[in-house]
Amino acid sequence: MKKTSKSKFLTSTVALSAILLGMTVNISAQEPAWKNLPPSKQHSPGHVEIPAKLQTPSRDINMVIIVKSETYNQKHNGEMVYGGYHRYGEIFSLPISNLESATFKRVGDERPADEQFTMYPDYRSNFFHGGRYADFDEMEQKEPGEEYQFDIKHSDGRTTSQMVPIPSGERPGPVKLSIYQEDKEIGYTDIDYTKDLIVRWDGFNGEKDPNGIMDDYVTIQLDKCHDNGKRIYTSGVATLNATYLTFEAGEAVIPAETMEKGYWYKMSGKFANVTHTSLIDNAPAVASWMSYINLEVATNGAASMSTCE
Repeated sequence: MKKTSKSKFLTSTVALSAILLGMTVNISAQEPAWKNLPPSKQHSPGHVEIPAKLQTPSRDINMVIIVKSETYNQKHNGEMVYGGYHRYGEIFSLPISNLESATFKRVGDERPADEQFTMYPDYRSNFFHGGRYADFDEMEQKEPGEEYQFDIKHSDGRTTSQMVPIPSGERPGPVKLSIYQEDKEIGYTDIDYTKDLIVRWDGFNGEKDPNGIMDDYVTIQLDKCHDNGKRIYTSGVATLNATYLTFEAGEAVIPAETMEKGYWYKMSGKFANVTHTSLIDNAPAVASWMSYINLEVATNGAASMSTCE
């Protein structure tokens, strides 16, 4: 099933073009403004994070997103174990002090916003956890409708209230992850930490965004299964990091010596089909259906059984 046409924020393509002319969609073009900032080493190891004020045009918010995500656990024999659905919203605002408060809710749900979603703030985002469901049907039965609303109070007292829909579209389904070193596919427990690790995927067919705001995107990340699960690699988040992956990338490169010898790691891949793009506070507002793949991998010398929890 192909995606439905992406939801349009503007009724006129001429009007959309006028806005985009004042907005840097290809954020790599902003390098002179942000390249000397230090990496956070928290959520985006190896990436410089770009404060919202240094975006073009300047803003308080880097991006808002709505996601409905289907989870799979990939086994080493290729089996995909289904793990249910998760829905969430997120406001990226670096730093988070740009916002005094924020809520996220489903339109039509009479419960207070803080009963619909549990917010977890950090230094650069408000993450709104909206529950986990056994499958798509349970989620749609318990949380019907596609309209969601962000309500934001900025640090200067301004308020922003915006409805962002998540229209139905193609659900990506399971996407298989494979790993390579020196142009050869290797086993998931045969990683040489001294060499670049190439992560590739099969089964994800993305598309460009007709609004020119956000194409279907990919995020690959790697967390330790020791040291409190510390994240050690991410391929980047749009508008927050200088670079990120879209469906056209085909692979992610984890640099040599990012990992250590003799350890297990949790690799994950997020593959998103975007079904709505618009602008809020000059920042992208994006809704997507996502396939979230978990895969446990190990470097040479690790224990024969995974130590991931």
